[in-house]
Amino acid sequence: MKNEKRVCPVEKSGFLLSKIRKLVHNPKKMFASYVRSGDKVLEIGCGPGYFTLPLAKMVGDRGKVFALDLQKAMLDIVQKRAEDVGLDSKIEKILSSATDFKLPTKVDFCLLFYVVHEIPNIALALSNIYKYCKKNTKIFVAEPSFHVRKDDFAKFLCVAQEAGFEVEKRGGFLDRVAILGIKKGDLKC
Repeated sequence: MKNEKRVCPVEKSGFLLSKIRKLVHNPKKMFASYVRSGDKVLEIGCGPGYFTLPLAKMVGDRGKVFALDLQKAMLDIVQKRAEDVGLDSKIEKILSSATDFKLPTKVDFCLLFYVVHEIPNIALALSNIYKYCKKNTKIFVAEPSFHVRKDDFAKFLCVAQEAGFEVEKRGGFLDRVAILGIKKGDLKC
């Protein structure tokens, strides 16, 4: 995968929040099988919070979403949007990179949506994510097929397997999608 090391600029965050986007990327439908009330969720590259706020609703009163982004302005947008709908207490915003972050707990679900191609050292990022996984944690990865070639996504999946994950599902219509789990016997909880 080309590590172009470019991230979506804050100036384009309005596009990421488009209401039309729900026709293709409906968070409730996409994550209903993976996110439950009380879950702890890590979202790497949260941007302006398109998925963050619906995830915060899904985890309910006892859950938490750790929204990680390397742009403070994106986290500021998440903060404002969360405050506007009363979800700010369910979302912990983390200004960090995808390869160097600290969480107060392990997570039940991790989302990497359209960010893998932006991460310069995906092996290091996956190693860090692995440290925060429980034995049943699911990792939802989606990359844009118009930007990430099929063979590049396959290479990413090989790196993920080397990091201790197994590919449980693959697919996607407009996107390259994979659901990763922890290789059985690898994680000691």
